[in-house]
Amino acid sequence: MNKAFIILLSVLLVFMAISCNSTNVAYADADDGSISSNADGSADLKDTENEQSSSEDGFGTVIFNPNSASGSMPDQQIPEGVLTKLDKCTLTMVDCHFAGWNTDSAAEGDWLDDEAEIMLSAGEQMTLYAFFEPDTATVTFYANGGSGDMHAQNVIINQGFVLNANSFTAPVNTAFYGWNTKTDGSGDFYGDCAYITIKENLSLYAMWTPAN
Repeated sequence: MNKAFIILLSVLLVFMAISCNSTNVAYADADDGSISSNADGSADLKDTENEQSSSEDGFGTVIFNPNSASGSMPDQQIPEGVLTKLDKCTLTMVDCHFAGWNTDSAAEGDWLDDEAEIMLSAGEQMTLYAFFEPDTATVTFYANGGSGDMHAQNVIINQGFVLNANSFTAPVNTAFYGWNTKTDGSGDFYGDCAYITIKENLSLYAMWTPAN
């Protein structure tokens, strides 16, 4: 009886050992942070943080700083070692146009045009500051019967300024008395050296009156 019991116990122990070996995890302690498979089809992730870091290491980052402009732009990921065009500037500033990016907030760094191509190394960060210039318009002066030349006047739109003084020579027996937006004097009239504001290009024609 005791002998039979011992044999039965031995068989049970062998069966249990075989069962455990078939269901236990089969780990491969790899040094490279690989995934180990289990017998039931599941998997264990190793070195998760290292894997995430390595996935980010292949890119540099461009940070777009509005620098007092309106709006915002998301950071741009630049593949390592690949010449990549910058995202087009979507920032705005009233009565101004985009002048470019600079690597320094005081414009003392390197300048980059809109959509310029750059190359970054892995993990490198570049902050670009937006710069804007005022929109301008041109005032063009015409002698309208007089003689001589006057240079055009470039001004900032929507900001008051003084018109340049007339330098045309009056026709014989006439005198200058102002400017008009129409050659026949039927448009808007401005006196010599008038203080005005414009939002677009302006053509001014000299007006002449008979001399006393």
